[in-house]
Amino acid sequence: EGRLRYHREGLNAPVSLDWNSKSRVAAYLRNVSQGGIGIRLRRPIPLSGPVQAHFVLPGTKRRMKVQGEVAWTGPDGNAGIRFVEIKPQAKRHLQLWLERQYFTH
Repeated sequence: EGRLRYHREGLNAPVSLDWNSKSRVAAYLRNVSQGGIGIRLRRPIPLSGPVQAHFVLPGTKRRMKVQGEVAWTGPDGNAGIRFVEIKPQAKRHLQLWLERQYFTH
């Protein structure tokens, strides 16, 4: 459980971010863990503060919606988002998906 908790699964999938309550930003998921996601923006923008992320994990049909906080941004358009609020059902779905990825690689 300990190693799995911090396991980051690399991927390339679309994610949309609601930011500043009026901006929707399209990006790509680079990795996902139980605690957050790594993203790549199409172009670097000064992303900060709270965001809501919407994405579908590869191989599933369930649309994930999580509240997050921008943890860091890089000059290359990469950013990290830490989950602040994730509904229990979505959290379980994410845990099961990560377990499947972890044990099949």
